[in-house]
Amino acid sequence: MYSKDSINDFTIIILSLNRHNYLERILEFYENYDVNIKIVDSSINRFHSNILLKQNIEYIHIPNMEILDKVIYALEDIKTKYVVFCADDDFIFVDAIKSCCSFLENNHDYVCAQGRLITFKYSTKDNELEFIIENYFKIGEDKITSSNVVTRLLNFSNPYRHTFYGVHRTDN
Repeated sequence: MYSKDSINDFTIIILSLNRHNYLERILEFYENYDVNIKIVDSSINRFHSNILLKQNIEYIHIPNMEILDKVIYALEDIKTKYVVFCADDDFIFVDAIKSCCSFLENNHDYVCAQGRLITFKYSTKDNELEFIIENYFKIGEDKITSSNVVTRLLNFSNPYRHTFYGVHRTDN
């Protein structure tokens, strides 16, 4: 059974390329959480930080690796039940990951769970920063609770939504 306090259930995979300042920032964000992190960095230069000395962080430096190869490589040897990708310039809240893990634990016919997405952009008319909170679906909404998996997939895909940054079952 899923334990809300267990970090051994999921791994956060961070892909990076030539953005060590973002890597430093995201590692500082997760520094006070006891979470499994795997970083695959294809920058020319190796990233150095004392945070990498933490036992729960795995850093892999493979210069010039292409993005698809990096994704495949990152998924190798994942031992946790769930995995989530996080861009080096984004943040995924640990409580949200745990909530998605709990949902997947209780709904075995789902392979991915994803919550709210908050995006920031500059307004074109007044050049001010604005943000959008987007819900893909709400739990219990008919679009995602159909007993027919094909119906759920068709509803999810219209309009198209990506699940790259969702929490996935590792074995899928």
